Amino acid sequence: MNVSRILRSMVVGAATLGMVGLAGCAASTPDVVSAPAKVRQVTESSHCGLIGPGLLLVTSDAQLSKYLGLPAQNLATQQLRNVDLEREFLLFVTLGKKSTSGYGVRLTSAEIHGDVLDIRAEVRSPPKDAILAQVMTSPCAVLAVEPGNWNAIRVTGVGDSPLLLRP
Repeated sequence: MNVSRILRSMVVGAATLGMVGLAGCAASTPDVVSAPAKVRQVTESSHCGLIGPGLLLVTSDAQLSKYLGLPAQNLATQQLRNVDLEREFLLFVTLGKKSTSGYGVRLTSAEIHGDVLDIRAEVRSPPKDAILAQVMTSPCAVLAVEPGNWNAIRVTGVGDSPLLLRP
């Protein structure tokens, strides 16, 4: 064998090993793909009538009618009825009971990370020195969500720990 053949063999061998090594690295990378999610805020209310902080999933007109029939809520019902529940579902993000007015919640972002739909919300609180009505409220935001390739919904920003729902 001459020297140029030996060098050529070494270069081809090194390139092959490098490709195999790169393929191994790519295969071991965790599947944490971030993608935008199709989530929009339909409405919000200072009084949704839900007493606990949490998430409520509405997937049918029958469920929506049952919820909207409760006397303790004050929502823009027509906006909710305009959502096509064949294409989207409704997600109520609730803060639970508050003893004064001035609280609210709204959507700030939504992304898909792996198999989790991550929704970030922001809570509005009354200023510390505000004069407020002493009235029980139950603030919420209502989101319309298109189904996607995820198995869980995680909402952050509304409490000390994330809210998790596995539909």
